[in-house]
Amino acid sequence: MRRVTVAMWTMGAALVFVTPVTGRAQERAYTSTEAVETRATTTETTETAPRSSLTLYGGLFGNKDYVQGWEGLALSVGVHERVALLARITGIHIIDSDRFREGDSGIGEGGVAFTIADNTSLSVLGGTYFGDIDDPIIDGAVSTAQQIADHWVYFSAGGLYGFASNRWQALGYVSTPITDPANDLILFGGVETIVYNEGQFRVDGDWVHNPDSRDVKFQIGPSLALYMRSWDAGVRLGVGGGDYGVYGTGSIWKTFSF
Repeated sequence: MRRVTVAMWTMGAALVFVTPVTGRAQERAYTSTEAVETRATTTETTETAPRSSLTLYGGLFGNKDYVQGWEGLALSVGVHERVALLARITGIHIIDSDRFREGDSGIGEGGVAFTIADNTSLSVLGGTYFGDIDDPIIDGAVSTAQQIADHWVYFSAGGLYGFASNRWQALGYVSTPITDPANDLILFGGVETIVYNEGQFRVDGDWVHNPDSRDVKFQIGPSLALYMRSWDAGVRLGVGGGDYGVYGTGSIWKTFSF
């Protein structure tokens, strides 16, 4: 009986990266969205000097039939007060699966981010999978943090498309500080959702049509995140459900600014 390898996805969060998703498009591999949101919600004036940063990240996703882990790094180099060059590389590991072949792969991407308004960014990246998967991809995201009445609300939306696998996904994320955003340690509450198709599978080195490729899949769930400003680091935990049942996910990140 042949086993298949499916093109794994990266959502990385937006930095605004919006993060790699798993073989079933469950979770993006890199999310530093709370870090971005925190800077927006605790800064009264807009920074004008170009800023650069390096973010290390990792995480784990799992349900009763599928477990995936990931780790990587993302570089943002400010070249103008409203423009930054982006690069990131992510390792993805299918740890256990009832449907997809266990193994390792990676994603390399490069692109550019624009600050299009106060606390609002747009990013576009292109790249490819390497290792077990060979699938050129394009990845884009928009994010904003806005004060509504006396409360800050963060929103991000992104999309990803694989040219060889014919897979696509779209995701949305909304969060807000639960504790005082002036504190060093801040708790965020949010909701995230992903809509996707399953495109094509790779069988014995060839792309073949997935019988379920026309079926649109959906998942949604709440999340909690802790961000520590003095460390510029955070952790995010989420649960939810959808077409593949109940899932749990967690991610961690640390940013170095220079």
